[in-house]
Amino acid sequence: MLAENKAIQEKKIRNLTLASSILLLSLGFILFNRYQLKQKFKAQQNILHMRQAISKDLHDEVGSTLTSISVLSQAGKYAITQTPDKATLLLNQISDQSKTVQQNLSDIVWAIRPDTHQTKSLMARIREYAAAALEPENILFSIEAEESVLEKSINEIKRKEIILIIKEALSNIVKHAHADRVTLYVTSFEKEMVFKINDNGRWKSKYDSTGTGIISMKDRARKLNGTLEINPGKAGTELTMKIPL
Repeated sequence: MLAENKAIQEKKIRNLTLASSILLLSLGFILFNRYQLKQKFKAQQNILHMRQAISKDLHDEVGSTLTSISVLSQAGKYAITQTPDKATLLLNQISDQSKTVQQNLSDIVWAIRPDTHQTKSLMARIREYAAAALEPENILFSIEAEESVLEKSINEIKRKEIILIIKEALSNIVKHAHADRVTLYVTSFEKEMVFKINDNGRWKSKYDSTGTGIISMKDRARKLNGTLEINPGKAGTELTMKIPL
């Protein structure tokens, strides 16, 4: 009788253990599914956010430039017969703005390509721009980047903003710095990436941090929850940008 009761108790324990295991597995499966759905929803939200941001940039970039070109074209029509020199100036402005918007749109398209997510792709893009913008002015350009940084991934929004900030900085150097050497340093510190641009130029006047280009660069950095500082000195100017990874 005792042996029979013991066997019954053991069977009950086995059944309870089996039921508990099934319950735990079911609960784990449910939690895992919920986690996957949450991650999928988060990824979809991120994609939606990036699409909205890129759409806004495209709208702002194209819309504002086309408006400006339209105004300049109207002014140019009247200037052709009255003041030819002014008409030439207006046509040059139209040409410059057209080139700028074309380059910026090209950068946006480049940034959203899936094969450009690594920092080394960003560095290659910057080298390409620097070769076109700095070499004709006899300005030497170099990049010093940590090997570990080159393999890091940067999302579409950050790639786009970083490339536009650096291009604006290099453009300012070409126009105003009278430099013959520029170096871009790229490092990472804890959970942020650091970009430093050093030039050995002598600026025409005191560095103006309130100019449109500077304000635009700082705004772009803030959009990424980053910072951008410009420190002019006797031996040149250093721009430091920190972007969280």
